[in-house]
Amino acid sequence: MKVLETYQNFYFVGIGGIGMSALARYFHASGKKVLGYDKTNTKLTTALMSEGIDIVFEDVIDEKISSLQKEDTLVIYTPAIKVLGILDYFNENQFEVLKRAKVLG
Repeated sequence: MKVLETYQNFYFVGIGGIGMSALARYFHASGKKVLGYDKTNTKLTTALMSEGIDIVFEDVIDEKISSLQKEDTLVIYTPAIKVLGILDYFNENQFEVLKRAKVLG
């Protein structure tokens, strides 16, 4: 894993959880581009969006995802997400994909 500060983009798979949202807010406050996916729109995801974080609620590869470059993007996921096309896309395209616990450790 590269040093976290070298990444410009952070994509969170399962961004609506309390731990994931805290990490997303941290990187967003650090001036990084933060995007994410969650299956459900909640008060927490609505708050994140109002802070300027892009979140999608459908498992589709949109233009925001396809415009990300593997060299400067870190994908962080929660093991609570089992099967997801978005996560498959990042793995198949050789992005750095890490569990939340690995990022924290």
